Amino acid sequence: MDLTNETSPKYQWAYGGIESNVATYDRLYTSYAVTDSRNVCPIGWHIPTDVEWTTLTNYLGGINTAGGKLKEIGTTHWETSNSGGTNESGFTELPGGFRSWDGTFSYIGHSGLWWDSVDAYWDIDFDYS
Repeated sequence: MDLTNETSPKYQWAYGGIESNVATYDRLYTSYAVTDSRNVCPIGWHIPTDVEWTTLTNYLGGINTAGGKLKEIGTTHWETSNSGGTNESGFTELPGGFRSWDGTFSYIGHSGLWWDSVDAYWDIDFDYS
């Protein structure tokens, strides 16, 4: 999956092109950055595999509860009630949104997406409340 419509893609964006979003939500990385052999992660870290995401999801109680255990508590960054956010895992998932294949930015304040190492992403939780 290539989340860019450019012939010479960027490897990351600030949400909406607004650099001040980076301080809170970090950057939105493309599949190119995730699969680049130079490794987007700091030393000692890696992009998780699908198996690792599944293991984490199962460890946290399954697909219906894992998201809440990963989410930041409260509504500092979540636009709505964030009723299930407990952050029991210490991950502190933030709703950084995403950039679509057509170049549009969506869902900051509502959703967080993370890549796995085989060029797919995980929507761990979406705050529908």
